[in-house]
Amino acid sequence: MSKLSQLTAHLKACLPEGVCNVEFSSEMDSIQFISAQRDLGNGQYRMHIKQYDVTIAWGRFPYRNVNPDYIGILIDAWLNDNDDIDIQLDLERPSMLVDLNGSNQAVVIVTLQLAENVNMREDENGIVPMDGTRWTLCEPEFYVAQEIDIAGVLND
Repeated sequence: MSKLSQLTAHLKACLPEGVCNVEFSSEMDSIQFISAQRDLGNGQYRMHIKQYDVTIAWGRFPYRNVNPDYIGILIDAWLNDNDDIDIQLDLERPSMLVDLNGSNQAVVIVTLQLAENVNMREDENGIVPMDGTRWTLCEPEFYVAQEIDIAGVLND
């Protein structure tokens, strides 16, 4: 699942019911590929980082019932919890346009940039040939040790 899909799901889950049901959109464009090749181990490989512009918009946001500032807070909180890029990127910070109308609703447009790793794993049926092996897209799997035995000599 892309970061944009995750952020969109986060907004829909946190904002009051119905706020994201009418005239709501969440889109990406201007995708750039940043070279960041890295062996991740376990037959996995990061090919690049995908950086893209995001536009999240509401055509009829109920600003009298829900303060639009919650959108910025929710996005910042999500960004703090989902920064998994190990390369320093100069991403555009979120910005928001709120255009009030007379019907207790507003057009709200949020723009920001996101970046995510694009990873592959070895797969004999994969469609990407590289280094004599076939590869397919994947979410990386990391293994965490549950216990450890340390052997050695202790000096008193």
